[in-house]
Amino acid sequence: MTDHAHEHPPVSLYIQVIVALAVITAIEIGLILPDVKDWYRASASWFVPLVAPVLIIFSMGKFLGVVFFFMHLKKDRGVTRLVFFAPLVLAFLMVSVLMLFFGAFVR
Repeated sequence: MTDHAHEHPPVSLYIQVIVALAVITAIEIGLILPDVKDWYRASASWFVPLVAPVLIIFSMGKFLGVVFFFMHLKKDRGVTRLVFFAPLVLAFLMVSVLMLFFGAFVR
């Protein structure tokens, strides 16, 4: 086996990724807390229709970070990526269409 097959990122990089994921999760949770909702509904009403898309973008970012970093998908090529991402894209489109259809983005 070659030497580069066993190379791993330093522990500090893992810690940075975990901290970034925790911060994004804290922001997501903060956006849905009742007191925070009341605050941005009263003082920043322009943000209300953006909450669902912001949460979706944050969740997708966390998901992709975990998949590419911890599952090492960034080093895979071809069929493996296609098998993983094709159903993911279809699921995202289906959920987005259903949310639009049932008015989840409009309140």
